[in-house]
Amino acid sequence: MRRFLHALLIATLMILSVMPRVEAAPPEAPDSALAAVFFRYYGALQKERYEEALGLLHERLRQALQVRTAKDLAARSIVAQRDLVDAFRRFDKLDVAKTEVDLTSIKATVTAAEAGNVAGEVVYDLVVFPVGPGRPLMYRVVMDVGLSQGLIIRLTQESITRIDPGAIRDVL
Repeated sequence: MRRFLHALLIATLMILSVMPRVEAAPPEAPDSALAAVFFRYYGALQKERYEEALGLLHERLRQALQVRTAKDLAARSIVAQRDLVDAFRRFDKLDVAKTEVDLTSIKATVTAAEAGNVAGEVVYDLVVFPVGPGRPLMYRVVMDVGLSQGLIIRLTQESITRIDPGAIRDVL
């Protein structure tokens, strides 16, 4: 009887040792799901599908941005693009025709997920097209983001850094 209990205890311990731990489970919203939301959001803005982009914004963020309709979002997006172009002109002494998010570069990291809310970081490359001849420049943008029930509730730029290979030659 004792040998049977000993064998049963060993078998139970072996089974438990190969089972995954509950705390080791992936977060409720994986990084790829967070990246997908922002891929759809920036893709919609880039294709001027403002109704689609508006649908990805949580009501709380709409109120903070003072955006109620797709037309409001379009106007805000155009002003944001002009402000960005102006900032490059003023601070970097760079005449910019336009900027564009490289949708293939979007990466996300979930830092917290709980009860339908997700906090994380989204990183993407911003392509900057100078006026006139010359190659586009690349910048890496880091955003602090939050989702609630799958909708964007927070979107704050943390940093922007030039990353294209020409940046090294430009310094030298």
